Amino acid sequence: MLLDKTRAELAMARLGLNRSDLAKKLGVAALTASQYFKPGRDLSPKTVGKIAKALEVDPSEIIKSEK
Repeated sequence: MLLDKTRAELAMARLGLNRSDLAKKLGVAALTASQYFKPGRDLSPKTVGKIAKALEVDPSEIIKSEK
């Protein structure tokens, strides 16, 4: 699953979070959280679910749709 960087960052902005804050909410290192935003990075459904939960959104809101 590919993370939609723009949508994820909009959700972060809505909550007033930066990537370091997101990392803390996820319980991972800041570098790990930054890796999630790299273009083409394939994330597991479990990871996407954790990110969505931390951002208080549905997972479908932060993944790129395949077209």
